[in-house]
Amino acid sequence: DGEFIAKGGAYQKRPSGFGSGAPGTIYLQPAGGVTSSTVIIDNGNMSRFKDIGHVELSAATASDVLGSLIVTNNGDVRISSGETIKVHGNIDTTGGFSTWTAGALQLVGLDPATIAGSNTFGDFTCTEPGKTIFFGTAANDNFEIAAGHKLMLRGVEGTTLDLRPADETLQWKMKVNPDVEVEIFYASVSNSNANAGELVTAYGSTDLGGNEKWAFSEPIVVGETITWTGAKNADWFESANWDLE
Repeated sequence: DGEFIAKGGAYQKRPSGFGSGAPGTIYLQPAGGVTSSTVIIDNGNMSRFKDIGHVELSAATASDVLGSLIVTNNGDVRISSGETIKVHGNIDTTGGFSTWTAGALQLVGLDPATIAGSNTFGDFTCTEPGKTIFFGTAANDNFEIAAGHKLMLRGVEGTTLDLRPADETLQWKMKVNPDVEVEIFYASVSNSNANAGELVTAYGSTDLGGNEKWAFSEPIVVGETITWTGAKNADWFESANWDLE
């Protein structure tokens, strides 16, 4: 027990007068092991200068699986290009900055997880039946998938993946940009507002109410014939372009 404080980074004098500071990365790993650990990226509210002064996560630096990840006080976290980072618990970027689109993020394990802050992810995956993901409902909280990437959320028949707001009295904001490949199967969804992006279709899933711009459909049976209609646009991954009803 106790407190460990690490201060790092460099300040560079520039002709323009700007400086930069790179936050250190602290791994707090209790007896429960890496899945119980917390990684804190804290920049001490130092100024950020363009692309300098961020922490970059790769599979090597993240020790395969992180417990929870907190980015605060002007901290800046990014995923290395082509890397997949696995997180067991919470992701909270409130008060910080995050750039996830160069790589992929995967939520693992059955413990509940909360995602808070304004986050635009590249590929985002959770295939843990029985897990509950809570989403922040503060004014600046947003769960977004960048164009050209993939969202995969899967439970199994009889054991759903639960998607809920952190505050059950409010909606959590979700934005799926065009050209996102969406696979949502056997999920239970409540109070999600997806009006800022494309229609989100969940198969074999449960509508618990309070959802906007979501569609719930029976799962596609192996061997079943579905027909392309092109009713909405030319997007192959847009559910409205198929006769799924």
